[in-house]
Amino acid sequence: MQKVRLSITKKEKRVEELVTLINSYKYVIAIDASGLRTKVINEMRDIFRGRVKFKFEKPSLFMRAAKKTGNKALVELAMKYTQGSVLLAFTNEDPFKLSREFVRNALSLPAKAGNIIEEDLVVKPGNTGLPPGPMISELNEVGIPTRIDKGSIWVTKEVVVARAGEKINVKLAAALSKLGLKPIRMYLKPRAALVDDVIVEGTLLVTEPEKIFNELIEANKKYIILAAEISYFTKDTLPLLLAKAHREAQILSLETSIVTEDNIVQLLQIAENKSLLLSKLIDSAQKS
Repeated sequence: MQKVRLSITKKEKRVEELVTLINSYKYVIAIDASGLRTKVINEMRDIFRGRVKFKFEKPSLFMRAAKKTGNKALVELAMKYTQGSVLLAFTNEDPFKLSREFVRNALSLPAKAGNIIEEDLVVKPGNTGLPPGPMISELNEVGIPTRIDKGSIWVTKEVVVARAGEKINVKLAAALSKLGLKPIRMYLKPRAALVDDVIVEGTLLVTEPEKIFNELIEANKKYIILAAEISYFTKDTLPLLLAKAHREAQILSLETSIVTEDNIVQLLQIAENKSLLLSKLIDSAQKS
């Protein structure tokens, strides 16, 4: 019974520590820690020391802490983005800039079986520096062509050994390791952040501002075109719709011969052309 009470006390203490952290920092970032290697975490702690407080904690305890703060948006963040393996980051710095800094500080690591690569994995031709032996068959088995030259193994041509999104198997991981290649780019990937009581998705956090700006411009163009096509009036589409209405009114007035200040010259020209055509038809009829 005493052990149970002690366990409850420890959990309550951890919850209170989380509440203190939440209240001490402006922002909370939930980082995906699934498959995240200890080396990366330790490196990031050193790089961002004094700027970011990293903390592993059970989602259930973070949820209790979030509820204690009374912040509904934080509770939603805890509910949707802290399940499974998660690393919490508390900071006073802009989560957008910080998240992009996480990406820029990515570490290149040796591949392990089960790792999923983000882009095509290419092995380039050249001297491996490895002596002839069983390694030749190991490389050939994973699709890396080789030859022996000057007492060492050479890769004879550039080859893609795995495509983006594929898992690296045991044999390929071992071969890449012996070649000294580090194809895994690992960094802190935010799932989401709470920014001024608004939850921002991780994909948006790591996107460069220029890309977001360009996407907004493109989206605005498409919205204006669509709104104009369906004759939906806004401050952006009003000039387009008025111009369109003016053009259609001009066409209609010409077709129905309604005289206006805008079309009188055109109507006179049309009348003159018709008169000339009629004259030619009369002359042709008389001659025949």
